[in-house]
Amino acid sequence: MTWWDENAINQLKTLEGWIGNHTAPSKVEARRHVAQSGYKSILDVGCGLCSEYAGYKADGYEIEWRGVDSCADLVNLTIPRMPFKVTKADAELLPFPDKFFDVVYIRHVLEHLKSCQAAIREAVRVAHKEVLIVWFLRPTYEKASINYDAATT
Repeated sequence: MTWWDENAINQLKTLEGWIGNHTAPSKVEARRHVAQSGYKSILDVGCGLCSEYAGYKADGYEIEWRGVDSCADLVNLTIPRMPFKVTKADAELLPFPDKFFDVVYIRHVLEHLKSCQAAIREAVRVAHKEVLIVWFLRPTYEKASINYDAATT
């Protein structure tokens, strides 16, 4: 059980403020990169309220968008109002085959985990071309033990 599982619904307005809408600078830059790269499919890990999907729609960029989130309340909240599939799953164990998505996008998620190694390995596993990670806070764990170069190849 995480903070999100216990508080997401009661703290929805706070969560919306933290996540930001599709105009947040890091989201705009990530979408620009995805579009310039010509990617056709994306997995948004920790999709929360799915504001990134709204960004792709607003930009007019056609992409097969999928979301995963570990919080059942957020997944259940988004399913009825979105025309795409959102799956309840942990970042450390993604329920997709190897190389399934052109790009895997993880924004403001890894710093909430006790360790990021398993989540990065999973992202690399299901990404066919690239993994985009946006950090909210500089990670303080395992700095010496993570081989980021190996995770990005």
